[in-house]
Amino acid sequence: MRQDYVITVPKTVKWADYLAELKTAFESRQSVFFRIPHKVEVVYQETKCWVVHDGAVRGFMYTLTCTDNPVGFTCFYSGKKWPPGNYIERIPQIALLDEPIPMRGFRGIRKFNYP
Repeated sequence: MRQDYVITVPKTVKWADYLAELKTAFESRQSVFFRIPHKVEVVYQETKCWVVHDGAVRGFMYTLTCTDNPVGFTCFYSGKKWPPGNYIERIPQIALLDEPIPMRGFRGIRKFNYP
């Protein structure tokens, strides 16, 4: 059985700004990355990465890979430099839930099964 995961976008990031970043990435045919503390097993374009923001699961994106990036990278959207580490690579097309699911934010990545 496929295992899905959930991550938290910090409250310091406005949801509208996050959606705009995803839209820009999608239109530019770019992937989006999220730094995690350890590698997880993902199935190409099958594993879902759910997103929590401001106390609720808002939707999901499909994953491409989970990789150890030894050099880090610079975000194409914000210009922020990210350090070396483990990153989950996602397709920047989010499927939003009609009814968000309450969930407190957290750091890192967790296993998640849609209720």
